[in-house]
Amino acid sequence: MSANKRSRPKKTAKKTKIFDQASGVRRIARERVGAPPPARTIEPKDLRKKPKHKKQPGIDEMEH
Repeated sequence: MSANKRSRPKKTAKKTKIFDQASGVRRIARERVGAPPPARTIEPKDLRKKPKHKKQPGIDEMEH
């Protein structure tokens, strides 16, 4: 056999799909209610939360 010949994959019989109840229920729910909302990224906690104490005007960070 020469290196130029490519071997063809053997043909196999297609596997029949078995009904999956969970995916069927989700499909019906998507038809009735609509697609779920897209995923959102979670912001770091320090950006989500407001500071406990407001910074007083006139005080610089360099004094600490």
